[in-house]
Amino acid sequence: MERDLTETISFDKRFFLALAACYLVISINFGIRYTYGLLAVEMMNDMNFSNQDIGLMVSCFILLFAFMGFVTGPLIDRKGAKMTILMIFPLIGVGSILIGIMAPLVIYGILFSIIAGIGASGGWAPVIIWSQKICSKRRGLIVGIMESGTKLFPFLIALAIPQLVPMIGWRGVWLLLGLIALFSVFLVSISPEPKVEDNKPRKKTYLGDMAGILRSRITWLIGISYASSAFATMIHVTFYKAYLNRELMMSLDFSTLLYGLMNLVGFIGSLGLSALSDRFGRRPLIIACNTLLVASLLGFLFSRSTLGLILSTILAGIDLGAKWPLYATFIKDLYDWEVAGLATAFLTLFSGAGSTLAPYVSGLLADLYNSYRVSYALSVYAGATATALIGVVKR
Repeated sequence: MERDLTETISFDKRFFLALAACYLVISINFGIRYTYGLLAVEMMNDMNFSNQDIGLMVSCFILLFAFMGFVTGPLIDRKGAKMTILMIFPLIGVGSILIGIMAPLVIYGILFSIIAGIGASGGWAPVIIWSQKICSKRRGLIVGIMESGTKLFPFLIALAIPQLVPMIGWRGVWLLLGLIALFSVFLVSISPEPKVEDNKPRKKTYLGDMAGILRSRITWLIGISYASSAFATMIHVTFYKAYLNRELMMSLDFSTLLYGLMNLVGFIGSLGLSALSDRFGRRPLIIACNTLLVASLLGFLFSRSTLGLILSTILAGIDLGAKWPLYATFIKDLYDWEVAGLATAFLTLFSGAGSTLAPYVSGLLADLYNSYRVSYALSVYAGATATALIGVVKR
């Protein structure tokens, strides 16, 4: 029987430590992912990397993050979320530190991004499952709280980078993030994980559950929508700063601050809309988020005023903050706890596919056309596709 541990009088205060550990893990995980975009210009200038090179590094990071779902999903269901994090997540810290000390060769950036990407796979699905076990009656809210860290931390990094880079350089930023990631692993090691059982009796084997997930039309519609939305979003977050600086000729500091604004708005959106989904449902809010994404991308394509770019940034931030927890809780609505890890990891494969292709393809197009506008136009089509597909889902 499911029970919300936060609603019992005997609630173990150690679970607050578990939630704090989960929050730091998912925050530093996505902080490292978005740092590629925040430091793209500095890395390109210092090591003579191209847009395609940076895009390839990001793609390798996300590719391993996605395909490790084949490992993390079964591990979560069999060994638990905590053990999965302890086994895999330290690699993101190691990879980040290696990026900070690498020689100016693309092959090193690719290799170390692969290591970091493997580690990153231990910092999303396990956190989502662990936190939902603690607060099973308010899953939309708790996942929204966890996801708010994926926006708050990049926002803080964006604020800090203009001060940190002159002091410790872009390499020092990577080293610092790697050390924070390793510290989060220590917090996980001393945090408890609850045992949660379903009301429903088990009728299938694990392989039978996997087959059921793969045969579900709804799962595929949600997954392909997620992939399309992730594709559109990753084009934006990877080259947002470079687009503003290199094409719209805005200063690096101003471009970084706008990037931070997007994540600050995302922090608010992840809390507000995710909590509302417990009452109004995930599907209508996912449709709203993807619609806002398309509107924001159109704004970046056609607006040339500072005010227009700020408004487009706010719209993008709302989508960026709320979309990921909404998709995550939507897929969990369909499946039991015994296969929650597998179902969540399966969804991650879709988002990973879109997120992996986006940086490389958009970087290649930017180098080919000497402009980011073609990449942004492609992201508009992807966002519209994501909206249409989730609209088809009836449940």
